[in-house]
Amino acid sequence: MPKGYTHLTYGQRCHISAYLQGNFSQKEIAAKLNISPSTLSREIRKNCNKDGCYAAKTTHKRAKKRKVKCY
Repeated sequence: MPKGYTHLTYGQRCHISAYLQGNFSQKEIAAKLNISPSTLSREIRKNCNKDGCYAAKTTHKRAKKRKVKCY
């Protein structure tokens, strides 16, 4: 049976933002948060702003908005 998945939490997104500002690699961040490096890569790619910055609060709002559209 497939494992399934869980959505990233606001707390995880805050950690991602902080680790990115601290110049941690994506592989290191994924290991610290116990998530797949692929998941982290997709999260960053989907949610960086035009300047290439990742903001947890804005990102979480966008994710919630996308989730509502799916239902």
